Amino acid sequence: MSGILAFLQGAAGGAVKGAQMRRDWDQEDEVKKAREEDRAFQREQRERQRQLQREDDELRNNLRAAAAPVALTEGAGGMVRPETMDNRDVGLPENAGQPNDGLMPVAYRVGAQPFADRGAAQAAVQQQNAPEAVNQRVAAAYRAAGQPEKAMQLQSQANAAELQGMQLMDARWRRDLGGAMRGGHAGLAQFATQSEAGPMAGLKVSLIPSADGKTVQYGVAGADGAVAPIPGLPAFSNDERGVTQAAWMLDRAVTPEARMSYYQAQDALQQQRATQAATVARTQANADRDYQLRADNAAETRRHNQASEAAAAARAKTGDAKPLPSSALKMQQEGLDAIGTASSINADLGAMHKQIAEGKLSFGPISNLVNSARNAAGMSNEESRNLSSFRSNLERLRNESLRLNKGVQTDGDAQRAWNELFENLNDTALVQQRLEEIQRLNNRAVELRKLDIDGVRANYGHPPLDTSAYAKQPAAVGQGGPAGRAQAPAAGATVRGEGGKQYRFKGGDPKDRNSWEPVQ
Repeated sequence: MSGILAFLQGAAGGAVKGAQMRRDWDQEDEVKKAREEDRAFQREQRERQRQLQREDDELRNNLRAAAAPVALTEGAGGMVRPETMDNRDVGLPENAGQPNDGLMPVAYRVGAQPFADRGAAQAAVQQQNAPEAVNQRVAAAYRAAGQPEKAMQLQSQANAAELQGMQLMDARWRRDLGGAMRGGHAGLAQFATQSEAGPMAGLKVSLIPSADGKTVQYGVAGADGAVAPIPGLPAFSNDERGVTQAAWMLDRAVTPEARMSYYQAQDALQQQRATQAATVARTQANADRDYQLRADNAAETRRHNQASEAAAAARAKTGDAKPLPSSALKMQQEGLDAIGTASSINADLGAMHKQIAEGKLSFGPISNLVNSARNAAGMSNEESRNLSSFRSNLERLRNESLRLNKGVQTDGDAQRAWNELFENLNDTALVQQRLEEIQRLNNRAVELRKLDIDGVRANYGHPPLDTSAYAKQPAAVGQGGPAGRAQAPAAGATVRGEGGKQYRFKGGDPKDRNSWEPVQ
C-alpha cells in the first residue's frame, strides 16, 4: 500500500513539474517574440530616420541649386558642352559615338537652353537670375519634396512683394508722367521716347502740329527719318486739355507689368553703372597708392644709381672701368629689347586710342554686331575694318605687354587692366580708359628696365646708356608698319662685345657683320 502511494505521489509531482516547464517555455517564447518585435520596430524607425535624412539632404541640395546664380557657358569652335556634362566628360570614349561627341552645336548655353547670340544669352541669364525666377525654382523644389504648403507660402510672399513693387512702380510712373505733362505735348513725347515701356519700346516719338497750330498728332520716326502719325491716336488740342487727354491715353497704353519691367531695368542699369564707377574709383585709388609707393622706391633706386654712376665715372676717368661680361651684356640687351617692344605696344595702343577719339572706331553691343556683319558680308567700311584690326591685334598686344611686365612691380596691375579690357569691349569710354591705363603701366615697366640697365652698367664702372633709339617706334596699327622691332643704332654708336672689345656701327643693317668695325 505504501508503494502505491509513493508511486501516485511521484506521478503527481512529475505532472506538476511538467506543467511548470511548459509554462516556462511558453513564457520564454513570448519574451523572444516581444524582443524580435522590438528589434523589427527599431530597424523600421532607423530606416525611416535615414529616409527622412536623405530627403532633407536632397531638398537642401535642390534648394541650393535653385537659388544658385545661373551662369552663361561659352563654347569653343562653335560647340558647347550640355548641362549634363562637365569638362572631365569632354572627349571620353563613351561620348565619341554621339553626334558632335555629345556637344551642342551652338556658341552659348544658359542652363539647358542653347543660344547662337551672346546678347540673347546674357539677357536669358539676367532673366533667370531675377528674383521672380529664383522664387519659382525654389517653390518647385519644395513641391518636388512633397512640401506644397511651403511652396504656396513662398509663392504668396513673392506675390505680395510683386504687388507691393508694382504699386511703388505705378506711383513712380505717375510721378514721372505728371512731370512730363508740365512740359506739354513736347514733354509727353520726350517721356514716351525715353520710357521704353510697353508699346513705347524702341519708338522715337515726335509731334506733328497742324497748319494752324491748334492741334497736334503724335508720330514716330521710321528708318528713313520720316515721321508718320501713330495709328489709332487722334489729334489732340494744343492746350492743357489736350495734354491731359494724351497723358491719359499713354497711361492706359502702358500696363503695370510693363511699368515695373521698365523701372527694374532702369534701376539695374543704374546699379551696374554705380558698381562700375565704384570699381574704377577703387582701382584708381589702388593704382595711385601703388604708383606712389613705386615712385618712392624708384627715387631711392635713382639715388643709389646716381652714387654708383658717380663712382663709375670716377673709375672711367682713371681707366678703372671693367668690361661688361657676357651675362651683363645679355641682361642689357634683354632690357633694350623690352624697351623697344614697349614702345611698339604703346605706339599701337596710341593709334587705336586716336581712332576712337576721331570717331573711326567705336564699341557697343549693336555697333560691334553690325560691324562684324559688314565684314562677313563683304560690305566693310573704315569703322568695321578698324574693329577687325583692333580685335586681331589685341591678343598679340596683350601677350607682349604681359611679357614686358612679367616679374616687375606692374605685373598684377597689367593682368587686371587687360582682363577688364577684354571683358568690356561693349563700352567705348571704358575701352579708352583701359588703353590709357595699359600705356601708363607699360611706361612704368620701361622706366624699371632703364633702371635695371643703368644699374648693371654702373656695377662695372660704365655710364648710363642712351636708350632713346629703342624708345621711338612707329605704330603698326593703321599704317602697315612692323610692330615690336627696335630701330637700328645711330651711325657711330659703339657697343662692347663679349670679349670686352668695342665696335662702332657704320650704318646699314645692324645684323650684318660688315656694318660694324672695331674701335682701335
